[in-house]
Amino acid sequence: MRWLVRVVAALPWWALYRLSDVLGWLMQWVGYRRTVITENLARAFPEKSAAARKALQRAFYRHLADVMMEVMKAFRMGRDELCRRVSVAESRAYSMLVERGGIIITGHLGNWEWAGLRVGLDLDFPHYVVYLPLKSRTSDRLMRSLRERFGNEAVPVKRITRLLLGRRERRFAASFLADQNPPPPDIQAWYSFFGRKVPVHMGPERLARRLDVPVYWAYAHRTRRGRYVIRFLVVSEEPASLPPGEVMRRYVAQLEETIRHHPEQWLWSHRRWKLSPPDEKAAAVMKNDTTAEKGRGTQIAKDEG
Repeated sequence: MRWLVRVVAALPWWALYRLSDVLGWLMQWVGYRRTVITENLARAFPEKSAAARKALQRAFYRHLADVMMEVMKAFRMGRDELCRRVSVAESRAYSMLVERGGIIITGHLGNWEWAGLRVGLDLDFPHYVVYLPLKSRTSDRLMRSLRERFGNEAVPVKRITRLLLGRRERRFAASFLADQNPPPPDIQAWYSFFGRKVPVHMGPERLARRLDVPVYWAYAHRTRRGRYVIRFLVVSEEPASLPPGEVMRRYVAQLEETIRHHPEQWLWSHRRWKLSPPDEKAAAVMKNDTTAEKGRGTQIAKDEG
């Protein structure tokens, strides 16, 4: 793995993107997670034609290939080059973050790894990048070394609560990628996402309420190849004043709206809709039982006839 990263990171940009073109084509040709991507796009965009969704799928493969190459390239990028390629849109939200810190909730949009590196450059207090450790120790160490290149601190999700609670009265920023399925034991809430309920991580909201810090929505979208803009919005300045669950409800709504504006730049290869709420499961079981009972009744009637 490390040798591959070294080779790709050393490539000039023009060669990097030629290689990305080949990788994108290969992923389409071999059908990388094709079934999952096709089902996700059909569920999210039922109003689009099959041809339009197919074109969106091809665009997603090209974008994913670019992100994979760009992440490896980041091991050799300097601060100045990163700032040239990733800018931050001026906004009240970003000014508030730089001044006060808080919880950043984002998703797998654009180039999320570049975005995490870029944001840390503007902060004069700790920036914690919260992550779920990879199964491969080698890959996990490699990704951690990347995320900490410019002063960020990569923190496993299971350690972040204790760490942040120990920083009361001190400024910090903590970034969470919260758009994928939490482990079933940690599921506490379900929200509508593209018309169907999905489980949502509640950790960022719980921490923000306990620490009384602002919550921001942030995403990096590609403006052209190798160029991204990070945008920030305030989800809540005082999350403790909101009803429980409102912070994450706003986050999910903003995530969906942003994906609709940049659909090819979200990670469609994740099985985001694979889980169902308990009430839906119970309804499905009851429906199946009723159907089976009707079938048995029909069969009995035929046998008696």
